[in-house]
Amino acid sequence: MKKIMILILTCALGLVSVHKANAYEDVSNAVQQATNYLEVRPRSNRSNQTLTLSQLRSFRNTVSSFVDAAHLKMYDMPYEELNARLNDIEDALDGVSTTTFNNDFQTYYGYYEELFSIYGKALESRVIDGRGMWHRPYEKNLDEVLATLDEMVDMGINMLYVETFWLGRLIYDSGVPGTHQHGFTRQQGYGAYGTNLLKAFTEEGKKRGIEVHAWVENFFVGYGESSLDSPILSDNPDWASYNHDGSIPQRSEVNYLFMDPANPEVRRYLKEIYAEIAATVDVGSIHLDYIRYPVAKQTTSSPENNLDTGYSAYAEAEFKNTYGYVGDLRELVIRDPDVARDWKTYKKNVISDFVAGVYYTIKNVRADLGLSTAIFGNVTSAINEKMQDWDSWTKDGYIEIIMPMSYYQSSLTVGNETDRLTSLVDLRAYSYAGIAPTYMGYNAHLNAVQIQAALANDAQGVAFFASQFYQYEKNDYGTDRDYALEVQNVLEGWALPKRSDPAS
Repeated sequence: MKKIMILILTCALGLVSVHKANAYEDVSNAVQQATNYLEVRPRSNRSNQTLTLSQLRSFRNTVSSFVDAAHLKMYDMPYEELNARLNDIEDALDGVSTTTFNNDFQTYYGYYEELFSIYGKALESRVIDGRGMWHRPYEKNLDEVLATLDEMVDMGINMLYVETFWLGRLIYDSGVPGTHQHGFTRQQGYGAYGTNLLKAFTEEGKKRGIEVHAWVENFFVGYGESSLDSPILSDNPDWASYNHDGSIPQRSEVNYLFMDPANPEVRRYLKEIYAEIAATVDVGSIHLDYIRYPVAKQTTSSPENNLDTGYSAYAEAEFKNTYGYVGDLRELVIRDPDVARDWKTYKKNVISDFVAGVYYTIKNVRADLGLSTAIFGNVTSAINEKMQDWDSWTKDGYIEIIMPMSYYQSSLTVGNETDRLTSLVDLRAYSYAGIAPTYMGYNAHLNAVQIQAALANDAQGVAFFASQFYQYEKNDYGTDRDYALEVQNVLEGWALPKRSDPAS
């Protein structure tokens, strides 16, 4: 296991008997209410409440009390500077009428965002945290790789989940038969690393204190109308996962193309790729995404409305042989509740067995390498709709880092989901909350408040989705420079340790 993971676990275990007593301060109702008045990201389709003078004054008092409390806790922060800024805002609001406020709204809204900046600088930032970010690479040469990594350092990122296998292609030249490589990685190369973009990120990341993980999308291999729209399915059309109606493009996840998780050739193919990564690149983990079936609701309704998936000649034959059913599975699932229940159980077990297989595959190659995974935080819906029983994976010891995709506006919702997860997982795995306020179009300051919510509910860190909404330079998935810089300023403020005593 990597050093950063060991440090985090040591810290967590060392505090276990007093952890709740010394818990990171949770988001208050007043702060959560205040986030509702933050203006959304430019060009976002999200909405917010319009700031009022009363709410501005109320939040000024909330932040002032928070800063004073942080000072009494002896946080290492510029208290005099923050207090002076609060006094300046109080002076600016002295005697202001509603009419004056409305006539110069942008000026007063600027004070509101400044209050969030002050609040963020008074938040505790633990000395040891997993601070991750998902990154879809676009870098065509080594200089671009280094620029990305330096930008991550500036934002306080120490764990980078580099998308290694997506849309059926890899970011390095694989020796596994039947693999495909993303064309942009072949254009210029990465110096001593050849066309192996994953190795370039991993080795150069080490020099900057960033642990790189190989993010793989497993069974999701493209978008389109047919197998021809995915390089893997074009080569192997019998690897496709079919819907109840016999089509291939998914209906709940429109036009997503999936491989059949039950097909032994699919499983062998993926495990060979992950074994190759384990053997050739010193990554922090194999990070499993789309480790599930496609979203499936209305699975026992009439044929024209049925959204069930996972049908293939192999899966149907294995299922009927295992459970002793005969006849057309599609008809049986609609007609017989016992068949429908067993079909779900079969698919859930397919995914869990694959996770176990990947675990033992990579452990046989590199004993110190583990699995991490992005999952749906509500375990009941994860099982019922995606056949993703992540709770059993942690209980069986297969997962070292588990990351719920807590993509919400409300920081309280992020905190509640994190609390349910950490209570269920306990210390069997590191729990890092996946958050995405910027991706979802919300204000930059929600990053800091959602970090606070996750850490207050016993997460050992957070991960941001995704880098294209945080990087300064535009790429194919980029945002505007001004907003990216604003977000980075929020993260840089969070990255600075606030405890004067690292052991406290």
